[in-house]
Amino acid sequence: MASRWDDSDSDSDHESKSKSEGKRKKRRIDGPSTADIHQPPPVEAPRGTNTTSFSPPVPRPCRSIDNYTRLGKIDEGTYGIVWKAKENATDKIFALKQVKFPSEITREGFPIAALREINVLRTLNHANILNVKEMVVGETSRSVFMVMDLMEMDLKDACDNLTEPLTQGELKHVMLQLLSAIECMHSHYYFHRDLKTSNILVHKSGKICVCDFGLTRTFDEPLRNDYTPLVITLFYRPPELLMGTSTYGPEVDIWSIGCIFAELITREQLFVGNGEIDQVRGLDIDFSFSFSFSFSFSFSFSFSFSFSFSFSSSSSSLSSSSLSPCWSLTSTDSLSQLAKIFQTLGAPSEDNWEGFSKLKHAHALRWNGPKVSKLREKFPANNFENKTFLNQNGFILLEKMLMLDPKRRITAKSALEGVYFSEAPLPSQVRWNWNNN
Repeated sequence: MASRWDDSDSDSDHESKSKSEGKRKKRRIDGPSTADIHQPPPVEAPRGTNTTSFSPPVPRPCRSIDNYTRLGKIDEGTYGIVWKAKENATDKIFALKQVKFPSEITREGFPIAALREINVLRTLNHANILNVKEMVVGETSRSVFMVMDLMEMDLKDACDNLTEPLTQGELKHVMLQLLSAIECMHSHYYFHRDLKTSNILVHKSGKICVCDFGLTRTFDEPLRNDYTPLVITLFYRPPELLMGTSTYGPEVDIWSIGCIFAELITREQLFVGNGEIDQVRGLDIDFSFSFSFSFSFSFSFSFSFSFSFSFSSSSSSLSSSSLSPCWSLTSTDSLSQLAKIFQTLGAPSEDNWEGFSKLKHAHALRWNGPKVSKLREKFPANNFENKTFLNQNGFILLEKMLMLDPKRRITAKSALEGVYFSEAPLPSQVRWNWNNN
């Protein structure tokens, strides 16, 4: 017979509830306990596993660079050196990208650009994004390598080596792969910010892969307003960045893809500005800029200086006044690049670029050149020149990629779903010329 002093089930439940409520009240007053903060969450064992012996997986350490034999240097850039190497165990050929540790950019540890690139490449898994097999290390902490698939050359060199223009099917095959890779990035809230033909690698099988993710960032919705406009190589840079905006998103990649699309057709870059004054003069633009500064000392001495420069022609004008000298528009590079864009796509206005007048330096621009787009003149429907033919649906796609208004540009997803890639001729593998590479 149970003792009358034994707790019943209801008493036990009531007591445990009271204790729980007391603990919750104490937490609200005193804050969480140290045990609550540092206690790791319980790890659930997979079904069928003996829970008494289960432990969470331990990260595998990086293998040594000694597992590979370097065969020669392929290329060297600001942030890394690329080697051709053979894996000793399998005799397979890979590319090793050695991370550079220059003192001026590594004062606080591992180079941030390399860290970002590694993070992106290990996060995104797509056939047309360069694959990182593993990370390997040398004897010192500054000997770090990315093991990647070996690609024969970049898209720029591959196009230069072509003896004949790409067919429509081959053009679609390249663009389909490029858009597919960028759609994967954008769907994971990454944007590349440095797309160009030299950052797209080509394999002898015909596959292309996007590479060089040092400038890649994540983006949010709504868009952030603290990005730098000084990204993307000048000839592939969209007009909103040339105008100095710091609020932008994945549409900047679409503009760059449009420039690459056009380059594959004509085998030359579409918007090539030139910072030399004589070349800018040849563009029939008129611009001026001025700045002044002054300083004074306590004994009432003062000095001031001002400077201005301008030239003009009768056909068009582009002017800027009282611009900050540190802003990129004051450079003749950016000015001539904008002039090239406006000469091809027409004058910017609120009608074709909503919010243009609110841009940081829109008040400083005056354009009296072509008012309408002349893009079709560069890609005629009846093409008898030695370049790839672009049909009507292809031109519509190009036009949507190169909209002045970033909000009106087509997305990578919509571009892939368009009729251009599903109509005849269908995408076909490119016959690249390797020249013994």
